[in-house]
Amino acid sequence: MKVSRFVLLSFALACSALSALPARADEEEHERTKFLTFFNTYTTDGFGQIFLTGPVKVADYRKVDFEIIQFPHAAVSMFVVCDMGKISGETLAAPVGQFPLGTAAQINSFDVRGPEFSCVLIGGPPNTAVPIQAWLFLH
Repeated sequence: MKVSRFVLLSFALACSALSALPARADEEEHERTKFLTFFNTYTTDGFGQIFLTGPVKVADYRKVDFEIIQFPHAAVSMFVVCDMGKISGETLAAPVGQFPLGTAAQINSFDVRGPEFSCVLIGGPPNTAVPIQAWLFLH
């Protein structure tokens, strides 16, 4: 069977146009997510705090999901404070969540309400090792 140049050219242009289309919605969604883990033994500072995440930029996302436990055992009694707002440099932020640090897993979800997110553990004894497993999912 003989195929005309016109048909081949039309087919080539159609394939070219398809490859120039934007990614599918699920692929775009995947590109707009970020997953961070904090699995380590952290040491409290002289005031009994652990600045776990530092300021994480969240302005490009809609939600922040966060889970944290002491693992493999509860070493100390501490509280988890999650803040959102302007955290780096000159700060103006507010708590969006506060709960006791424990060994039971629970996912905490927050709507993005500021440019940065931070998690700090407070109320522990100074200079003490604390085994932590935590993750942060931005989407």
